[in-house]
Amino acid sequence: MTAPRTIDTDVAIVGGGIVGASAALALCRKGVAVVLLERDLCGSRSSGVNYGGVRRQGRPLSQLPLAQRAHEIWACLPELVGTDGEYLRSGHFKIGRSEADMAALERYADLSRDFGLGIELVSGATLRERCPWLGGRAVGGSLCPDDGQANPRLVSPAFALAARRAGAQIFERTPLTEVAHDGQGFTLRSGTALQVRAPVLLNCAGAWAGPLAAQFGEAVPLHSGHPAMAVTEPLPFFMHWSLGVEGGGIYCRQVARGNLVLGGGSGLALDADRARSERSALAALSAQAVELLPALKHAHFIRTWSGTEGYLPDRQPVLSSSRTTPGLVHGFGFAGAGFQIGPAAGEALAALATVATGAAAQTKTLYIGMNGGTMEKTYTQYVFPAFEKLHGVKVVVPGTSSDILAKAQANKDSPQMHVMFLDDGIMVRAMGMGLCEKQKPNPHLADLYPAARFKDDLATGVSVGMTGIAYNAKMFADKGWAAPTSWMDFADPKYKGKVVFQSMPSSFGLHGFLMFNRIQGGNDKNVEPGFNNWAKTIGPNVLEYIPSSAKISEMVQTGEAAIFPLTPTAVEALKTKGIPVEYAQPKEGSVVLLTAQCVIARNSEPELAQKLAEFLLSPLAQANVLQFGAQIPTNPKAPAVGEGAEQVAKINQWMKNAVTLDWDSVNASRPAWNARWNKTIER
Repeated sequence: MTAPRTIDTDVAIVGGGIVGASAALALCRKGVAVVLLERDLCGSRSSGVNYGGVRRQGRPLSQLPLAQRAHEIWACLPELVGTDGEYLRSGHFKIGRSEADMAALERYADLSRDFGLGIELVSGATLRERCPWLGGRAVGGSLCPDDGQANPRLVSPAFALAARRAGAQIFERTPLTEVAHDGQGFTLRSGTALQVRAPVLLNCAGAWAGPLAAQFGEAVPLHSGHPAMAVTEPLPFFMHWSLGVEGGGIYCRQVARGNLVLGGGSGLALDADRARSERSALAALSAQAVELLPALKHAHFIRTWSGTEGYLPDRQPVLSSSRTTPGLVHGFGFAGAGFQIGPAAGEALAALATVATGAAAQTKTLYIGMNGGTMEKTYTQYVFPAFEKLHGVKVVVPGTSSDILAKAQANKDSPQMHVMFLDDGIMVRAMGMGLCEKQKPNPHLADLYPAARFKDDLATGVSVGMTGIAYNAKMFADKGWAAPTSWMDFADPKYKGKVVFQSMPSSFGLHGFLMFNRIQGGNDKNVEPGFNNWAKTIGPNVLEYIPSSAKISEMVQTGEAAIFPLTPTAVEALKTKGIPVEYAQPKEGSVVLLTAQCVIARNSEPELAQKLAEFLLSPLAQANVLQFGAQIPTNPKAPAVGEGAEQVAKINQWMKNAVTLDWDSVNASRPAWNARWNKTIER
C-alpha cells in the first residue's frame, strides 16, 4: 500500500466556506503556513448557495462589532480577493407589516444606534413615495442604507483562491476521515491519500462541525437546515434595495440583470450532502412574494435550489478556542447568516490561531492601526518588511477598522497598539485626548511639507491628498460642458438634480461645505454664511446626500451624478476601474487631507515605535507607498518616476493654494454642525 502524502504545517483548517477560507487568507497574510481541507469545492456549500444578503441590520447586538469589521472588509473586496463579487451597497430594507413590527424596528434602531448603522425608519406617505412597488401589507420599514448584496457564487470561492495565491495549500474534494491529537498536535487524514500534521486545528466545517467538536469532548446541539431558494426570470428593474421582513419570512433582492433572488421557508434534504427546495415551501414563498411585491404576480421561477446550513438553538455562532484541547479553535453555527460576517469571523479565528501557535512570542511585535484595503496591503507588502528585517521585529495590522481612535481611547492606560494612522482632523482630536507622544527628532522631519508636521510634532503626515472637485467625464463630454473650475460651480443651474454631496460627518462633505462657507464670507469658526446661503445656492441642485463616497462609482455609471467633492487619489482609483471621472482643482483652492501617524503614548515598545514612525517618513518607505499604493508622499525627497512623478508634480502645484483647516476650531464645533446639517439641510 502506498503511504499517504504527509504535510507538516502551522495551522490546519477543516472547511472551505467563506469563514474557513477567510481565516486561511488572514493567516497567510501574517506569514503563517496553512493547509485547508474541503469535502467538496470551496464555497460550494452554505457559503455559495445562500441568498447573497450582505446586511448588518437585524443582527443580534453581540454580532455587530464583527459585522462592522466585516463591513469594512467588504468595501475592500477587489483589493483583497481580486473581484468585487457583484457587491453593491444597495441598502437593506426590513419591512414592517403591523404597528407591532414598526415598534420592534424602532427598538432595534435605538439599541443599535451606537454602532453607526445609520438606520432610517420609513412609513406613511414617505413609504409610498419611495416604494411604489410595495404591496398594501407593508405599513413601513427600516432602511440601513449602506447594507447591500453580493453574488455568493463569486465571493465565497474568491476567498479560497486569494488564500491559495497568498500561500495556503488547499485540498478540495478531500473529506476529513480521521483526526487525532497526541497532546502536542493534530494529525488529520483523508482516506489513504493525505495526512496533515499541525499544532493548531480550526474547525470551520459548517453543518458538519458537530462530530469534530464532539470527538474532543465538546458536543453541541448543532442541526442542519435547508433554505428554500428561487430566482425569477429577468423583469424590468424596479427595486434597488435588498428586502427582509420583520419577524422572518421572505427575503428578496433584484440584481442588475433584472432577476429577483428570493428565499424563505425550508427545503428538503435528499441525503447527507444534497438538498432541494420543496414544492409547498415554494408555493408559500410565491404567495408572500406577490403580496409584498405585486410586480411578481405573473413572474416565472427559472431556477430553484437549496443547501445545507448549521444551526444552534440560539442561532448564535461559536467562535472560541477549545476548553478541552489545546490548539483546537471552533468557528461554526452561523445559522444561515454567515455570509456578511464571514470575513471578519475568519480574521477573529486567525487571531485565535496565531495565539495558539505561539509564533508571535518568538520576536517583538509592533501593532499599527490603519485603514484596510489598498493602504494595508501596500504597507504590509512593500513597506513593513524592510523595517522588520532591519530591526528584527514583526509589524502587524490587527483587524483594521474605522474605530481606531475609539480603541486607542478605550485602552489609553494600557495601549494595545504602538502606532496609529488617522485622517488629519481625527488625529488632532487624538492629540487633544493625550493619546500621542511627541515624535523624537529625526532627519526626515525637516524635509516634510509644513502642513505634514502637526503641533509639537505629536503627529506627522505620511501621505498627502486634497479634496477638490470630481466630475462625470462622459456626461460632461456628451453635454459639451467645460470642466468645473470653482466650488461655486456646484450651484450652477445646469447641474440641477445632478450634484451629489457627501454628508457633513464625512471628510469630503465637511471640506466642501467649509470651502463654500469661506466663499460666502465665513471661516472655520463662523459657519453662519454657509448654512444661511446653502438652501438658495447649492442645495436645490443636490440629488442626494450620501454618507460616504462608496456610491459614487455606481451613480456615475447610472448617469445620476455629474459633480461631487473627491480627492485626486480617489479619482485615479475610480479611473483604474473604468469609471469615467476626472479631477478639477478649484480656483479657490482644495482642502488638504492628510493621512497622519502618531506614536501612541505609554505604549509597550516606545523606542521601536519611534523608529517605525521615523522609518515611515523616509524617502525609501514613501517611494514604495507612492509606487505600489498611489499615495502621495509628504516627504518631497521620495524618488518618483513615471506616473508617480506626474502625480507628485500635480500635487506640488495644487498645494500652492491648498487650504489647511483650523482643526482645533472645527473639532470643537463639529458635533453641533453635524446636528444642524441633519436638521436643516438633510432634513
